[in-house]
Amino acid sequence: MTVNHKHEDNWRHRLQQNMIEMQSLGVVFSTLEPQLMHVSKLVTDELRQIKSKEDGLGQRFRHQVDEYTKAKTQHKRLGDAHNEHTENAKDLSDELECISDELMTGKKKMDGKASSMTDATPLVEIRAAIQRLRKENTLLDTRIGVLDYELTISRTNNKPDERNPEHSPDESDDDNSFDND
Repeated sequence: MTVNHKHEDNWRHRLQQNMIEMQSLGVVFSTLEPQLMHVSKLVTDELRQIKSKEDGLGQRFRHQVDEYTKAKTQHKRLGDAHNEHTENAKDLSDELECISDELMTGKKKMDGKASSMTDATPLVEIRAAIQRLRKENTLLDTRIGVLDYELTISRTNNKPDERNPEHSPDESDDDNSFDND
């Protein structure tokens, strides 16, 4: 078996190099260790301060966070209610449109029937006839009154006079004739 000396020396040389590096790292680490411990302590203190500030802010703004959570929940509820009301409004709008269509159809039917009723000519003729009848009635009342008066006068004139027995009630005056022209 042949052993390659170069390879064996190379290995030892690397080991020595590693040992030297290790010793130099030990020296550097011994000087860096207190600095790293100091930095570690500073970072730990800073983290504690940050944590205490976070807790303080959390306590200070907890009420607002709770209000925000409640508001968010209420907003979701109101959004759901809004969606429901919007859906109801859409349904009611559709129903209103149907009812409006039915109403228009009914109005058209009523307009067709009402157009024959709006002709006022028969009503005007009826009013004119009533006026004519009132005038005729007034004239007839006047004539009846005149005739009644004449009849009364005629009866009083036709009464048998106790002093004048010649005058009989059966006779009629020609002056008291009635002309109904």
